Amino acid sequence: MPAEEVLSQGTTTLGRSARYLQRALSLVGACLCTGTSASVYAFSTYGPALAQKLHLNTRQASIVAIAANFGFLFSGPLAGRATDIYGPKR
Repeated sequence: MPAEEVLSQGTTTLGRSARYLQRALSLVGACLCTGTSASVYAFSTYGPALAQKLHLNTRQASIVAIAANFGFLFSGPLAGRATDIYGPKR
């Protein structure tokens, strides 16, 4: 029997396209959860003090907030992909 069809103890696994869909849905779900997490609240708490220290106007502070959230959100999928390719021990 092919390795994709049977796992140990005779449990059948999902096909390649079903696994791809499952991973894609997991990625979207993780991004949605991360996007609504406390990072936005942390910036709203410390953002005014940061803007005052760096002498930023409102537009510049908003750009910093957006850039921080995008950096935070997009680092997760990149790290996840690297873990999928190289394994968690590297």
